[in-house]
Amino acid sequence: MFEELLEETRTPWWTVEGCVDSVVADKTQLVVYVRPSTRHVDKVRWSSIQTGILAEYFAPGFDRYFLSLRSSVAWPGWAAFDGQMLGRLREERASSLDRYKGVLVDDFIF
Repeated sequence: MFEELLEETRTPWWTVEGCVDSVVADKTQLVVYVRPSTRHVDKVRWSSIQTGILAEYFAPGFDRYFLSLRSSVAWPGWAAFDGQMLGRLREERASSLDRYKGVLVDDFIF
């Protein structure tokens, strides 16, 4: 799973470095460690959403997918995705990004 996620999300400004599963408040969570090497907000936003969607695709069944963003050129950050909603959209074969509105917890990448 990790190798597929790494290859499918790799760009000159985005590298997935690892994943670990955990439990927070009785909810399962996959933590994805990412190294963005850009300050371009739109690149980080797009790559975060792509990584969240693909993390659920390659490792389905978690309640939450949490991206830990550590960069050498910008402040650290994070993003969290609703795993149940991502799973439902995958099963429905949602093809429009508009349908993914709301998968990002609080619609926010910190």
